[in-house]
Amino acid sequence: MRNIPQFGNLLTNAKDRPGAYAVISNDLKRILIVIAKNRYHLPGGGIDAGEDPQQAVAREIQEETGYSIEGLQALGQANQFLDTKDLGPINKLGLILSAAYRALRSPRPTPLITSQGGSVPKNSSYLRLKIFTNGQ
Repeated sequence: MRNIPQFGNLLTNAKDRPGAYAVISNDLKRILIVIAKNRYHLPGGGIDAGEDPQQAVAREIQEETGYSIEGLQALGQANQFLDTKDLGPINKLGLILSAAYRALRSPRPTPLITSQGGSVPKNSSYLRLKIFTNGQ
């Protein structure tokens, strides 16, 4: 059995919360992040009853950015322990999926344009990959 990275401190009585998240990169080697409540996170969230991880992350991307996605592929797993105001202590069991930014499909005729000239979904931005890979 392989080790799955764990983030946060182990919490007693934490409930498991399966989730799916997407790493969507562009040609500049930046990843798409969602900005909510002044926090940055990968697009994604909890897996609802009857959903598989691909369906869940596609739904979450639609909800969070207004875009649809195709061509998601499994990338890895990571779990996070945290104490939430809404759900109490949880262990987020995250399946990480990946896709290229070209897989995003806009429902809008004209996507939002950034100062760098690229299109970006609502409530989101691209960050340089090196921020998350120690510059390597």
